Amino acid sequence: GTAERNGGGVGSVESRMRAIAMLAAVAGLAACEQVDARLDAAEDVRAFVEAVRAKDAGGFNRHVDRSALKADVRRQLQARAEDGDPAALLLGSRQGERLLDGLITPESFNFALERAGPALARTPSAPEIAALLKPAGADRFCLPEGGLEGPCAATFARQGDTWRLVSVSLSGLGVSGLAFPDSAAG
Repeated sequence: GTAERNGGGVGSVESRMRAIAMLAAVAGLAACEQVDARLDAAEDVRAFVEAVRAKDAGGFNRHVDRSALKADVRRQLQARAEDGDPAALLLGSRQGERLLDGLITPESFNFALERAGPALARTPSAPEIAALLKPAGADRFCLPEGGLEGPCAATFARQGDTWRLVSVSLSGLGVSGLAFPDSAAG
């Protein structure tokens, strides 16, 4: 009939409406999945922060991918060594492995937290942490420096059922200018 000659008519409008509704449903599910992933990540970030504050090595290690984190720190130290930072030269060498291992401890991270500002009266809740997380790739969220537009200070990746720390910004942790205070004195 007339509807067919006019390019589809009522049947075509209904088909388009169904397609739009399906797209909206898929977009809604994707948004829910992103919110669920963010809250799931936030719960593990909270557990990580609690382990750091309690200096709990077991809890800390459950939420750290040590090999990925060491590779990330090595990469940053190599860049600093290329810029002539003598401490970075030491930490970036094979002899510096023990020092590097010493950096990846709850005590070191607790020290960095304490240096970052006033002590937290309490560990933030998972929803509070979720509000601070920004996507950093597939199955990755990060805690940015200075707000959601800032660079990532700490990045967590989903590994199985757990979100683990895989990357830190040495400058974001307050580890800037690694050179020894008296290095200029010779």
